[in-house]
Amino acid sequence: MAGFLPTTLLTVLGDRAAAAVLAPPTGRDMLTVGLGLTSVAAVALPLGLSSGFLRPRLVRSPLRWLLGAALNFMAPGAVEEAIFRVLLIPHPVAEADAGVGTVAAWVAASTCLFLAYHLSPMHRPQRVFRDGRFLALAGALGLACAFVYRETGSLWCAAATHGLPVTVWLYALGGLEILRGP
Repeated sequence: MAGFLPTTLLTVLGDRAAAAVLAPPTGRDMLTVGLGLTSVAAVALPLGLSSGFLRPRLVRSPLRWLLGAALNFMAPGAVEEAIFRVLLIPHPVAEADAGVGTVAAWVAASTCLFLAYHLSPMHRPQRVFRDGRFLALAGALGLACAFVYRETGSLWCAAATHGLPVTVWLYALGGLEILRGP
């Protein structure tokens, strides 16, 4: 019995990861990503602009945008979504029998862990990552990514939902300047 739990846990996590990685995004999934991105924008733009955390500053280099988007899709996008959504939240197809309460509890737990992760000392500068405005925006992003993941079952859709707002923040809303500091 001692070996049962770790083996079962590893099997569940492996099944979740495989299902999420192998789920090809569909046209409907792209609409779901669009809804997730719209939801993030609806929360982040008014809150971020009115508080002064988001400061429109356009980086004009298309190459920087393209490279930044590709990098942000992979990390933090795919990496953080694999950890905080795919491994923690029941997969909508592989675990279709998960009840609403179970899913809601795991979404809440994954969002709390996602926020705690951003508070860790590895994130620099801490004045940015511990700023309540940043944490509110990160929480909204985490919930949107959880929604997209549960609706699509795709790591790639969740990664796009995560990576695109990060790219826009860095290259159009002053994120690079905020991270560099005064």
